[in-house]
Amino acid sequence: MKRFSRPVWIALVFLLAVLVSDVTAGLQDIEERIDASKETLGAVRRDISRKKEVLKSIANKERGLLARIEAIDKKLALKGEQLESYDIALKEVRTQKAQLEVEVADLKEELQQYRGFLAYKVLQLYKYGGYSYVKALFSAGSYAGLLKRYRYIQVLAREDKKSIDNYQEVYASLKAKEEILAEREQKILALETAFKEKNKEIIAKREERTRLLAKIRKEKASQKKLLSELESSARSLQQTVEDLIRRKKSIFGGFEKYKGKLTWPLEGEVLTRFGKHKHKKFNTYIFSRGIDIAAVPGAEVRAVYNGTVLFADWFKGYGRMVILDHGKGFYSVYAYLSKLLVSVKGVVEEGQPIGQAGETGSLKGPVLYFEVRYHGEPQDPLLWLAGR
Repeated sequence: MKRFSRPVWIALVFLLAVLVSDVTAGLQDIEERIDASKETLGAVRRDISRKKEVLKSIANKERGLLARIEAIDKKLALKGEQLESYDIALKEVRTQKAQLEVEVADLKEELQQYRGFLAYKVLQLYKYGGYSYVKALFSAGSYAGLLKRYRYIQVLAREDKKSIDNYQEVYASLKAKEEILAEREQKILALETAFKEKNKEIIAKREERTRLLAKIRKEKASQKKLLSELESSARSLQQTVEDLIRRKKSIFGGFEKYKGKLTWPLEGEVLTRFGKHKHKKFNTYIFSRGIDIAAVPGAEVRAVYNGTVLFADWFKGYGRMVILDHGKGFYSVYAYLSKLLVSVKGVVEEGQPIGQAGETGSLKGPVLYFEVRYHGEPQDPLLWLAGR
């Protein structure tokens, strides 16, 4: 089987040297993107820190308002209890008021009766020309009649005095009860007005606190949304930085640390090993600079390590071929591919499909030709691939 001869490899290296300048430019671009992303990430993280402080301040305000609203609610509850006691007191006062109104009505009726009686007495005095108890007493015809009239006059005098006293008492009682009634009415009005005003004041404060709380919670939700967006941006930027760093590492370095641990590019039997072999037909010795791995047509061929695509095209005698640069002079070669899945200057990661197996350029049917090179010198791939 035809293998890369040294002149051919030198030609490839020369071709790759041209591409390396592009890779170097790509590396510089990655470095600039890493720096820019880190700077942006730092700014976003500072914004996140500021937003968290704002949210902390809002949360403190919210807790303070909740405490105030709770205090107002307790005050309202206390006022509610006071309202119940006021209500009981008002009912009692109104009951007393109703009773007083009945008593006043009775007293007015009684007073009216006394007024009628006294009016009658005055009328009698007027009709009889200044009638008096003395005149009635000395008009008697005998001593027995005098005594009889005296006792009668005493009874009349007592009754008159009693009527006058009762009238004065009823009148004074009426005035006192009217004053009590007026005082109770004023007390009722004062209690109702005081309670309504105080309750209105408390309810207004609660409404004010509730509006302020709603405003703060709206601001809190807005700040949380902004914080979530900033954190999402930070995660995205962090991922971008990590991806760029991985790309940077894939361009130069790390390959030599994975000797004996590299992922196989394809599952299949090794048909041709690295090194010197005797050709059965021509009884001559040939040197294989890579290995042939039996393949199923169309099977995915994967990158053995992170790298940059330096060649992805037809190459005479090798069909469709991909060469990956792993940095620091390490390369891997994949030939006889039926399809290419990557393009030059592209960055690939370990295990990423780079092509499909086939037999373009192969004289052994569908196989994958695989090489590992270090500064152009072929290496035994089986020493680099993980054991199986």
